[in-house]
Amino acid sequence: MKKISKKWIEIAFVAFAISTTLLSCSKEDFPPPKEVKSVKVVNITDLKNYMAELINVNVDDIRYDEKKEIFLLNGTEQIDRENLTEFYLVAKKK
Repeated sequence: MKKISKKWIEIAFVAFAISTTLLSCSKEDFPPPKEVKSVKVVNITDLKNYMAELINVNVDDIRYDEKKEIFLLNGTEQIDRENLTEFYLVAKKK
C-alpha cells in the first residue's frame, strides 16, 4: 500500500511540475504596440514662412538642413521638422 501511494505521489508531482512549466511558458507578456503617429507632409516653404511669422524674423534668415531635418536661424539649430510640423498643423486648425 505504501508503494502504491508513494508511486501516485511521484506521478502527481511530475504531472504538476510539467503542467506548471507548460502553463508558465504560454503566458508570455508582449508589450503593447507602439502608437504610430500619422504625420502629414507640409511643404518646407510653408514651415519656413510659419516659423518666420511666429518669431518675427525674415524668412531668408531661416535655413533647413535636409540631412538633420532641422531648421536653423542664423546658423543656430532651432527646431526639428517633426515638431514644427505639429505646431503648424495645430495652429492651422484654429
